[in-house]
Amino acid sequence: MTDLFGQVIEISLSMSVLIVILFVFSKTMHQRYRASVVVLAWLAIALRLILPWNITLPSAAVTIPVPQRMVQPLPVGSSFTEIPQPETEPQLPSPSFPEHYEKTEENTMPPTGFSISILQILTVVWIIGMGLSVLRLTLDYYRVKKLLMARGQRVSRQSPQGRLLRQLGRKIKMKKIPPLIASRSA
Repeated sequence: MTDLFGQVIEISLSMSVLIVILFVFSKTMHQRYRASVVVLAWLAIALRLILPWNITLPSAAVTIPVPQRMVQPLPVGSSFTEIPQPETEPQLPSPSFPEHYEKTEENTMPPTGFSISILQILTVVWIIGMGLSVLRLTLDYYRVKKLLMARGQRVSRQSPQGRLLRQLGRKIKMKKIPPLIASRSA
């Protein structure tokens, strides 16, 4: 879980750099590119922020061979010599314990308590906070939508606001013009 929190922090920091770049160049982007391209850029950033998993390749792109022998430098003015590494690891003598030590080791129970690190606590708090934020935003969206639809009135296409909406829609090359709803609740 702490690994997930570390990845989320890493992704959030890297995406915040991209968000700042998009904000800085937003006016230029709107002049050069269609609105759909800008929306796709923001959508890509949003998806990357939502999915906290790093994308990794199945195998390493570059492999570096590890030398089998160590080279130890000699003092200045001398030449280098190779020190061969042992082919097998040295065998350590196994400790000999009396039989009653082995029996007591089998009878011991594993510790029942567990420890929680501060990073795990922060991860849980972050996940709960994100869940509550998404829930609140979703509920607010539907509450405002319901309020506007219940108390709102559709603006006719021949009214000044309707004509302005159609004119702006043609200017930004919208295929379908959405309905315009006026509400005092807004």
